[in-house]
Amino acid sequence: MEFNFNIEDKKGYSIINIEGNLMDSIQVKNINEAVEEKIGNGVNRFIICGDKMNYMSSTGLGVLISILTKSRRLGGDISICCVPPKVQELLVITKLNTLFNVQKDLESSIVEITRN
Repeated sequence: MEFNFNIEDKKGYSIINIEGNLMDSIQVKNINEAVEEKIGNGVNRFIICGDKMNYMSSTGLGVLISILTKSRRLGGDISICCVPPKVQELLVITKLNTLFNVQKDLESSIVEITRN
C-alpha cells in the first residue's frame, strides 16, 4: 500500500493521519518537515492516528520519537491512537509503549492531548 499522510489542524493541537507503510527516510523527512512547520506556527501537541496504517519500520519509530522529543521540548506532548496490531506489537517489543501515550481510539487521544 502506498504511503500517505495529512495533518488536520485543530484548536491547540494537530492530528497526523498516517496511511500505508511508514518505512523509509523520504517518508520520514516529509513528516518531519511538516511537523517542523507546525511547530514553527506554535503547535506543540500532536495526535498520530494510525487507523489506515499497515506497518511501521524502525525508521518510522524514529519519526515518532523525533516528534515526541520536539513537542515535549516545547511543553507539549503526543498521543498515538488506532494503531494496527503489528504496530502495537512493535511498540511493545521496543518498550516504546511505556514512553508514548497510546490510546485505542481518536476520542481518547483527544481527551489526553487536551487535558493540560
